[in-house]
Amino acid sequence: MQPSLTQAPRRAEIHWRASRRDRRALAQRTDWSHLSGLEQLWPELAQRYGDAIALEAPHAKPPQSLSFRELHR
Repeated sequence: MQPSLTQAPRRAEIHWRASRRDRRALAQRTDWSHLSGLEQLWPELAQRYGDAIALEAPHAKPPQSLSFRELHR
């Protein structure tokens, strides 16, 4: 059934109450809102995580493993 043009679209609502642990995790999350595109994320991740493994493809021929710094290049 198609909604008519005069009907307001239905909204799904989720009622959720954060636990103390949830509030703590939300307060510690990184704010990425200053980024305007995905390409701006790589320098931030390279600075933050450097040589930590970001991508691992053990079944590739040859197997590959790239750090955040390498992905930024």
